[in-house]
Amino acid sequence: MRRVGFFGGAVVGPPGLPESYLAVSMVSSEDVPSIGIYRRDGDALIRLSGPIPAPTLEPKGLAFSPDGTHLAVGLGTGSAAASFAVYDRVGDTFTKTAQNLSGYTTDPIAYSPDGSHLLLGGATKGSMPVLKRSGATYSALSAIAFPESTASFRAAAYTANGSLLIVATLTSREVPDGGQLHVYTRSGDAYARASTITLPGTYSPRAVAVAPNGVHVAVASDDTVRIYKLSGTTLTLLTSLTSWPSGVAFSPDSGYLAVGTYPNISLFKRSGDTFTSLPAPSAGATNMVFSGDGNYLSFLTVSDSGTTSVTTCKRVGDTFTILPPPAVQPEPYVWGLAGYPLALYG
Repeated sequence: MRRVGFFGGAVVGPPGLPESYLAVSMVSSEDVPSIGIYRRDGDALIRLSGPIPAPTLEPKGLAFSPDGTHLAVGLGTGSAAASFAVYDRVGDTFTKTAQNLSGYTTDPIAYSPDGSHLLLGGATKGSMPVLKRSGATYSALSAIAFPESTASFRAAAYTANGSLLIVATLTSREVPDGGQLHVYTRSGDAYARASTITLPGTYSPRAVAVAPNGVHVAVASDDTVRIYKLSGTTLTLLTSLTSWPSGVAFSPDSGYLAVGTYPNISLFKRSGDTFTSLPAPSAGATNMVFSGDGNYLSFLTVSDSGTTSVTTCKRVGDTFTILPPPAVQPEPYVWGLAGYPLALYG
């Protein structure tokens, strides 16, 4: 399950780790960029020191590698000087490696399920960069081409087996439209576009999530969340759920869907192709992620003044209850709130 973030986001480490980690990108009130690393201890999130060194450019997209040894971070200001950095995890210590490729205007990033590919949601129109990972080394592959040279990347998500990649694009930022949703097949290092649909309405896509069952795809646009059914490489619209979403996340068992909305988040329980609304805690959200066991939902809440906090709900059955906040909260400002879905490993 992948969600690929607003400027400023959060990711959860893969469930196979002995501990579960949460990474949050942020900027202080003095415009100092940083990354907050949290480790889960029961119901609590413990803020760790580091990473080492701290980023000097604004952190954007975040992604844990499936084996939990790397945290990739998109850095930069949207210029050609932007780059991405890789932090190596040993226990609770995150240390920056020699990998630091410049020339990529990286926003959201996500690893393929096998960890061999890293998507870079760059600002270049018409394509999306892909890097191949071999151990600690990253090298450029052929970019994934969009059908329109004017199309801008908005969000992407792999199916759980990694054979398909769902990509949302916006044809033109100057002329608002519903955008497009593409299904790409993957064979080795090659991607081929298999199908494309035009999203309804006049609002651009903001986030994409593929349920681990490989059947249901949630697409958040400015006006609604649409649920599509994936059969082979064909997407069929099932239903629309709620309005003005900013993020989407499926639980690891595909049984629940969380949607970032204001003033309160929206929660749905899935049974077959039916999504039923559940009572939701009184907290709005932007980026959100489920823990690997599906028992926790963490999300970023932004106040009217723009300050941020990490909120976590504990799920017991169909009930989501807000837990006490972490003792050490993130810096008071998310880097930004619009544009890019966060990277998710849950």
